Amino acid sequence: MSVLKISFSHNYPKFHWQTTARLLYIEVHNRKDMSGDFIEYDTVYEDESGGVKGYYPFPPGVYMVLVFFGNKLIPFTTARPWSNEKERYYRSLLGKTFKINIKNKP
Repeated sequence: MSVLKISFSHNYPKFHWQTTARLLYIEVHNRKDMSGDFIEYDTVYEDESGGVKGYYPFPPGVYMVLVFFGNKLIPFTTARPWSNEKERYYRSLLGKTFKINIKNKP
């Protein structure tokens, strides 16, 4: 069986350097209905020293908010663009553990 991976473009403080996480829950929301606090939390990323580097783009649209429980017992979310196909895919994986893959690892 292959290892499930979820990839991210950057390291985000919300991960707390966790390496795996179990997918617990999914909700679908329109970007315009999300709070500024949530958007800040979900999009801020760090440089290799742990300092804030920037914010991942989060344009208007409909998103799936995926809720994960990490290997250090710290939950976190990620918002992914929504489609019927993507929602079915992630719903089929509820309860499964994913390896967290950071594409731009220092």
